[in-house]
Amino acid sequence: MPSYSSPISEGRTKPLIAVTGAAGYVGLNTCYKLLQAGYDIVTVDNYSTGREDGLNQLRKLQEELHLPGKIVMMVKMDISENKNKLRNLFKDTRPDTVIHLAAKIVVEQSDKERTMYYRNNIIGTKNVIRAMRIANVKNCIFSSTAAVYGGQPKNGLSFQEDDVVDKNMASNYYALTKMYDEDSLRKWQEEYSTNLIINRFFNLAGAGGPNKEFGYNVWPPTHLMPSAVAAAMGLLSGFEYKCPMGLNTRDGSTIRDYVHVEDIADALVTEVGYLGKRNGVGASEIINLGSGEGQTTKEIVGSAAELISGDFPMTKGKVRPNESPSLVANITKANALLGWNPKHSLTDMIMDLQIWFGGETFKDL
Repeated sequence: MPSYSSPISEGRTKPLIAVTGAAGYVGLNTCYKLLQAGYDIVTVDNYSTGREDGLNQLRKLQEELHLPGKIVMMVKMDISENKNKLRNLFKDTRPDTVIHLAAKIVVEQSDKERTMYYRNNIIGTKNVIRAMRIANVKNCIFSSTAAVYGGQPKNGLSFQEDDVVDKNMASNYYALTKMYDEDSLRKWQEEYSTNLIINRFFNLAGAGGPNKEFGYNVWPPTHLMPSAVAAAMGLLSGFEYKCPMGLNTRDGSTIRDYVHVEDIADALVTEVGYLGKRNGVGASEIINLGSGEGQTTKEIVGSAAELISGDFPMTKGKVRPNESPSLVANITKANALLGWNPKHSLTDMIMDLQIWFGGETFKDL
């Protein structure tokens, strides 16, 4: 059973973790792993893209599997619009750690609907910071994105946490909102000597839960691998993939780093324990979470076809403006600091997505 001593957790038998965006793809998998590890949780989500039924499923699993942790509260809330409600929630529950996952994340949409992304990502994060400050929350884990790195890594191979992040070089508005969020959180950490981990997620895939019931829940898919898997299963017609455009990669198409969502959830749970041992000593870390390997677009599409259907109709789409040829994580720090390494392969991610897309939960979405 996890336990640690802090001014907030005194008198509790277990730490309490508040998770924003708890009903989303990463949120559901993280909450499941937290319950398995024995943490109690408070979930916060407005269910605009997250699945309330997913949290209800999680509650059933908690009882059926006798998980050591429990869902203390499920709160429907838009954190960008309800700053006082969020403040009161944190004051009343006094979470030991906040895992802040809530955000809008679709790159193309962000450039078209900047006001929505400003409100959800930048204002939402400012409201979380304000609520943590008022409730004296000492630990925060934040989901940022590899998109903040922009172009090519400085060593030409993979992005490291100390690579320069420049707002003037942001390739899309989504990345820009995450840069502002990172800055705001670092200011909170420095001013109040709190503990902060900023995770820069690379591309997520796969599905988690005992029956793979916590899968990619956006339809139609907005990311390459779930789109390729759905198309290979005959669920998505007119699938477009980015064609080789003479990029400086091994087959001319973009290279991306894909990591299983369960590996991400494992990392977040490990980080909760890491921060819990800080005993009031302020810490600020940026950590890449990816596989440390890269697959080209053509390789991902080809693997989905080979593993699922042998072949499926595709059309060649255009590479996005300012598309980075290669986004691959250097995960040395995650291994050194957390002892974390991803356990799942590209095949695991594809096959788990196939189970998810073929399951009853997905059919009910």
